[in-house]
Amino acid sequence: MIRLYSQKNKKIGVFGLSRTGLAVCKSLAGLADLIVYDDSPDSRNSFYKHNISSKDYKMINIDQPEWQVCDFIILSPGIPYYTTPHPIIKHAQKYNIPIKSDIDLLYNEYPNRKYIGITGTNGKSTTSTLIHHILTFTNGKFDLGGNIGKAVLSLRDNVEGYVLELSSFQLDLITDLKLDVAVLLNITADHIDRYYSFDQYILSKQKILSLVTKNGCALINKECSIISNTNYNILYASKFRNTTCSLELIKKAINTDELNKSIADESINCQSQPTLVKFSSHLPQHINFTSLLLGKHNNQNIAAAFYACKILGRNECDITSAINQFQPLPHRMQYIGKKTTYIFIMIVRQPMQMLLVKHY
Repeated sequence: MIRLYSQKNKKIGVFGLSRTGLAVCKSLAGLADLIVYDDSPDSRNSFYKHNISSKDYKMINIDQPEWQVCDFIILSPGIPYYTTPHPIIKHAQKYNIPIKSDIDLLYNEYPNRKYIGITGTNGKSTTSTLIHHILTFTNGKFDLGGNIGKAVLSLRDNVEGYVLELSSFQLDLITDLKLDVAVLLNITADHIDRYYSFDQYILSKQKILSLVTKNGCALINKECSIISNTNYNILYASKFRNTTCSLELIKKAINTDELNKSIADESINCQSQPTLVKFSSHLPQHINFTSLLLGKHNNQNIAAAFYACKILGRNECDITSAINQFQPLPHRMQYIGKKTTYIFIMIVRQPMQMLLVKHY
């Protein structure tokens, strides 16, 4: 668990007391002046059962004046923000109280650590886990958290960095986080009940590009037409130097302090401007792997993880070995068995994902 000493003596509201809110409260207990609430009686009752002293927080409904003087409010990502905003959103706006994410608190506590962020409608759990697996396999000390099911403030504090799976809901709340490597895998229609339009959902996903540090790198999937469409990228396009992913780029990225060499007749200086790298599912021919990840779509996930880890200085032979040993996540194109000419695959979450089986 991470203790948030940088937030000592601040008055902080925490709304939503499930996994994220609970981890925030544990990290701030005894340090900050905490007021907390959840609309669900079950969530409040569950919160009381955890080992947080009652003297370290006040359970108060948001209509009470204590909520009007918070330094900021930490909101759980499941709280509706746009189409039917929860009253806590209107409250914060009325009293000019900033809304932040638990991920911002993590970054503010450890701003000098490495941060790798991954988002996409599909594939982000597999890619996040694979990147973490490769970094661990190559003796890196990283923790994995975020949307994948582990609140970031429940992670270890004695690591060199964090691999973060980021949902659109989490990206909507983030204000401070800076990423060394950002990965945008794909965008398809999802969560339309939480956004005014599909275009707004697209911009929510693309927000990850705005979080890259000046000497960082953003990886985007050029095989996704929505991502590669310049009309959708115009919001952040001017921030980046543009290039297509190649091993030449990656070698120069890891062998020099600055990306100041000519790459494809284009000068890239990563110290003054982050690099936008467009990757595809086709790795160079000399990269041979026998991954257990099924389906052509997983080639994109593998490519994203491969290039992300190259940027982070990992040897390509070690990366390939790690990929070959990676065990797929359950229920994600999971091989169940074969009988005669039929292959049984488990895949869940979206009807759209059944198309992936078609291309297996």
